[in-house]
Amino acid sequence: MKVLLDTNALAVPEQLKIDIFEEIKKLIPNPEILTLSTVIDELKKIKDKKAAKVGLELLKIHNVRIIPTEGNVDEKIIETAKKLKAVVFTNDKELKNKCIKQGIPVMFVRKKRIIKIRGLE
Repeated sequence: MKVLLDTNALAVPEQLKIDIFEEIKKLIPNPEILTLSTVIDELKKIKDKKAAKVGLELLKIHNVRIIPTEGNVDEKIIETAKKLKAVVFTNDKELKNKCIKQGIPVMFVRKKRIIKIRGLE
């Protein structure tokens, strides 16, 4: 199963000290982890520079496939998730709600330490 990482998911390892890659593997066996080029562009612009740096390093370490995209990040995440039938990993409440309304499964951090999936029931 494919897991599509949003910008704030890539900030989680530094901000909340959670190894998202290990946690994803616990919930989804043999996941294909992806992100968008627009997510990387957005990550480079966030205020938390340390979280951005860690997120970018982890993309390389885990050989995350980067899909070239242009335009609005949230719209492209939804479009790509539908096309690839992927789970979206985000803590962005607005994006999470948009995904759920459109039937896209969402992975998110709860209580600053637990990763949950909604929409795969």
